[in-house]
Amino acid sequence: MATYEEIASEKRAKIEEFKESIQPLLDIDTEAFLQQPRWGSVTFNQLADDFDVRLKSILTLLRQSDLSFLSLDELTDLRNRVSPIKSLLDEISDFRIEDGDPGGRRDQILNRMRDQIRDFEKFVNHFSTPLLIQILSSDENKTRFESLISGIELGRSRIFETLSEVIDTKADIERILGEIRAAAAEAGGEKHSGIFDTESRSLRRWSYAWLVATGAAIFSTGYSAIYFYHNPIYVWSDMTMALQVVTAKILLLGLLISTSVWCGRNYRALAHEASVNRHRANALSTFRTFVSSTEDPDVKNAVLLETTRSIFSQAPSGYLDKHDNSGSDTRITEVVRSLNSVARIQS
Repeated sequence: MATYEEIASEKRAKIEEFKESIQPLLDIDTEAFLQQPRWGSVTFNQLADDFDVRLKSILTLLRQSDLSFLSLDELTDLRNRVSPIKSLLDEISDFRIEDGDPGGRRDQILNRMRDQIRDFEKFVNHFSTPLLIQILSSDENKTRFESLISGIELGRSRIFETLSEVIDTKADIERILGEIRAAAAEAGGEKHSGIFDTESRSLRRWSYAWLVATGAAIFSTGYSAIYFYHNPIYVWSDMTMALQVVTAKILLLGLLISTSVWCGRNYRALAHEASVNRHRANALSTFRTFVSSTEDPDVKNAVLLETTRSIFSQAPSGYLDKHDNSGSDTRITEVVRSLNSVARIQS
């Protein structure tokens, strides 16, 4: 009984023998081989797609793969499946139009060749899944996947850091707004316009960072789409392999597209906030001028209400859709009006 080492050695020999046997098929110049001048108008050009797209792609895949997962019987059967194809190629090479009925003999060879290629594809489909797994787990693909995952992890950590800073910035904004509301009743709002201006500048810088992130995400999406288009690693005739690979690519492109949209929304939100804070800073800087422009209590109250509404209402900035910033927040206006009414009654 043969030992494990003997079986492994025999298997390696059969694999090398098979790969050497298919190399001449891969070296064939398809166009020159199927359309030889001595045949005239009777050519085998109809086999160009079958030979290049179907047969050669499968043979190239087998030539570049480690076939050690196949048994000795499967290796023998695999080589036997290639032998009829090589015999038909020899018939094409020896084809002569002088032998009579060249068109009929040509058509017969075409049909036999297509049948052999179809049978070869069906046989290879039986072990397409382990072959695909082996290709995806190769060192080269592992390096690519590790590099891709590392880039995603790095990008995710940076996004989380940015989100944390944005949350902190939002908390600072809410704190500053609270301080402004508390101090406005005592000293007026104009001296606090610098706070809104500072926040506006800070938010503007963060919006630029998100704009860069959006551009990077869009570039990554486009680059991945172009790379996937120009680097296919499967055969369309093998639907199992095609579905597995195409699904993974679609999921990755979907993730990149979602990231691009998400980054773009964050940029628009921060740019909107920066514009609104700039508007509030400008409004507060002129607040005292409008309030002190008249001594008439009714006119002053009207100016106060309108100026307050202008400062604290939702002002359109052009960065968000109309339904996102439409309308105005009238609660602060109602509060001021109520306080004025109470003051009148008390007086």
